[in-house]
Amino acid sequence: PVPNDGGQRDRMSSEITAFDENKHYVYIAGDATKSYHKDKCSLALRQFVFLPPDHFVIFDRVTSTKSEYEKTWLLHTATEPEITDNEFTTYQENGRLVCRTVFPETNKLIKIGGPGKQFWSGGKNWPMPTLSPEDWNYRRRSSIQSDTHDLYGQWRVEVNPVESNTDDAFLHLIQVGNHNLQSMVQSEAVKTDDMMGVRFSYGSKEYTIIFSAKGEPGGRISINQDDQTVLDEEFTKTVKPQSGLF
Repeated sequence: PVPNDGGQRDRMSSEITAFDENKHYVYIAGDATKSYHKDKCSLALRQFVFLPPDHFVIFDRVTSTKSEYEKTWLLHTATEPEITDNEFTTYQENGRLVCRTVFPETNKLIKIGGPGKQFWSGGKNWPMPTLSPEDWNYRRRSSIQSDTHDLYGQWRVEVNPVESNTDDAFLHLIQVGNHNLQSMVQSEAVKTDDMMGVRFSYGSKEYTIIFSAKGEPGGRISINQDDQTVLDEEFTKTVKPQSGLF
């Protein structure tokens, strides 16, 4: 038997629809709708923004064909996370990550994992299969066969909306740092009839990141510093040529 958690059925059917990068941010948008069964999911979009050096904004829109189909946003962690209200913190060696759920505004966070529950789904644990030299990925996994290896994500945090809807949106703000990171920046949710986003300040800069809540993936980024506009532009809808970027 194999686990059936309602997740992706075809991992190769997603598509990158937009990409841009500059000294202020990196932006990418992807459409994973075809990775899910059409009888269950009619939309699965993700938009991802990296704001150097320490912040990430992730916006997901999911539409199910029935409201009773539960939607779960999750993040795997190497060690046991600590949950406080709509935030969780995780540590590994000298690094620290803090994640805040901005949307949905009414949500529930739970953690799953630890010995015997690293790969928990459908009421049971699904341990990694033992590979033999004849398996195609034996060499790649031969040095990390153990189920307890950090690389596999020993824990995960799951975020669910409290109410059942056909249309759901998840927006998360992530901050990373070393062990000296004691708390996350303060932030506020931004919402209009057709936009959802987050605003926060870090150092001397104020960031406002908003996304289209309807229709095609889109949005806008604004950065202000010392009462001056550093950047104010819409996210691209095309894939920037990547030749020569590195």
